[in-house]
Amino acid sequence: MKITGIIAEYNPFHNGHKYQIENSGADATVVVMSGNFVQRGEPAIWNKWTRAKFAVLNGVDLVLELPCDFAISSAERFAFGGVYILNSLGLIDTITFGAENDLDDLNNTLNELSEADIISVMKEHQGLSYHEARNKIVSNKDILNKPNNILGIEYLKALKKLNSDILPNVILRKGAEHNSLSPVENFASATYLRDAIKNNKDFAKFMPTPIPDCTPVTAEDFFYLIKYRLLSDELFKIGEMREGIENRIKKAILSANSFDELISSIKTKRYTYTSICRMIIQSLLNIKKDDLAEVPQYTKVLAASKKGREILNNARKKSSIPIITKGSDAKDIPEFNLDVKAGNIYSIIEKSTLNQDYTMMPYIE
Repeated sequence: MKITGIIAEYNPFHNGHKYQIENSGADATVVVMSGNFVQRGEPAIWNKWTRAKFAVLNGVDLVLELPCDFAISSAERFAFGGVYILNSLGLIDTITFGAENDLDDLNNTLNELSEADIISVMKEHQGLSYHEARNKIVSNKDILNKPNNILGIEYLKALKKLNSDILPNVILRKGAEHNSLSPVENFASATYLRDAIKNNKDFAKFMPTPIPDCTPVTAEDFFYLIKYRLLSDELFKIGEMREGIENRIKKAILSANSFDELISSIKTKRYTYTSICRMIIQSLLNIKKDDLAEVPQYTKVLAASKKGREILNNARKKSSIPIITKGSDAKDIPEFNLDVKAGNIYSIIEKSTLNQDYTMMPYIE
């Protein structure tokens, strides 16, 4: 059986994701998925249990959780965490991901990039962001202006770093572009869908069925919790907080009246909207620099099909990290305790039961 791995957020799962699975060329699909908070520095629109179940109902065989200290991180750390978990399972043949350019283009760009060169350019051009410095180095500037390409390159880098036998499998993006607010035929971006869900617009044709019947959760819902955390935290200790920006954040929180206003007032040429969102959400969850594990310490089963249960049984025999289904099996893992805290903060806003990482069992088809 040929098994492909996918690293995803499914925020929400849509027709493009289903297309990717159906065209992966694999017999089974294992997904490493972000939990209740996602890489763009926001809460997921629906909780992780709902999103995982929806994925399995639409073709995924096994959904495993990417711990939050990797899920709410830079593209490099997010990609490495996901690839590390897939590699640790010992049974994944390929990693499938969408991109705007093909594998040769991505590999060529990766070969041009060197961390030392990027840092050198940033020193030479004071105030230049990491992304801008990378663009100065590569010959095809357009490749790094597309988010899926950036993640694709990070997946390739992680595979190389881990000396993994997993082969990359690129699916060229079909339909609406990343972050596009204009659907193409039956394909719409996750950005469009989140906006439609929040504003009660018709979005049904862009998602497979059955569509979850859940109240959406947004960053604005967390604003007053965030305000409290930013006023009380030693911000310089927070995970990806950069030197000096904590003072800008402290000043902005005194006058901001919404999440979007807060981020917009902090944003500069050097600090992108998304990177600031991540710092703010890491502060909300009190994820400190010391909490950022070098590699994922565990993964949690969120949902599985019948075939996925077979894969899970085999993975448990081979995996180099714990694969848990019951929270009690992971209570001594520091990374798990971060996920419990993140889940509880999400549940407070969602108005659902606390400690679901202990009480909820995976959806089994």
